[in-house]
Amino acid sequence: MALEATFVRGDQNDRQHTLTADASPGEVINIGTATDERPAVVLGLNADALTSGNVAAVATTGVFDLLCASAVTANLNEFAYWDVSANTVIFASPAAGDLPLGVVVEKAKADGDTTVRIDLNVGGPAHADSGS
Repeated sequence: MALEATFVRGDQNDRQHTLTADASPGEVINIGTATDERPAVVLGLNADALTSGNVAAVATTGVFDLLCASAVTANLNEFAYWDVSANTVIFASPAAGDLPLGVVVEKAKADGDTTVRIDLNVGGPAHADSGS
């Protein structure tokens, strides 16, 4: 599996979370519920411990580079979602279960870029964390 998220900077607000499925470092997961989605990025170097039922460190804040289709464009401060079926950032028409991520920071996402820089859990829907 390709690395979905790469930490860039900021406070990661690390917390412990019991995994409901096997995961990989850098994977975007939902640590909330079906009605209160809350994205997090799995941290860690020991992939053997990232199995369903084990406790893993996850980041709920910070600036991350996340995978995004190369043809997609987005403006600075535009709100992004994580498409859980395609494992990529989207900016419009999220489906049920897609996760509200945060806002585009530092530069707009241009055609041809394969990642977009997102401030995780900042801005957007009321249930997205303010990051504070």
